[in-house]
Amino acid sequence: MKNKTINRMYKMLKPEKKAILIISILAIIINIGEVVKPYLIKIVIDDFLSVGVWQRGAMTIGIISAVYIGIVLIRKYIRFYYEYNNNYGRRKCNIQY
Repeated sequence: MKNKTINRMYKMLKPEKKAILIISILAIIINIGEVVKPYLIKIVIDDFLSVGVWQRGAMTIGIISAVYIGIVLIRKYIRFYYEYNNNYGRRKCNIQY
């Protein structure tokens, strides 16, 4: 890209530094959660349900289930927050070319 284009992009993104940082961190958290969810299901199935010790591991299964549900709810909350801010909290850019 040309320097002129990069300078215009920088001017447009400069007021949004905080939002870009927050969105980047939340995207990383969402992706980690999406990778962890199948692993949690694997632990429950392989270590408890298939062996038949789910009675003794009920507390562990409950904790893993709570973590799984927490990941899903956090993802839903982040998506809702992102969509709300994009639809209703949008600021207009006043850069003149």
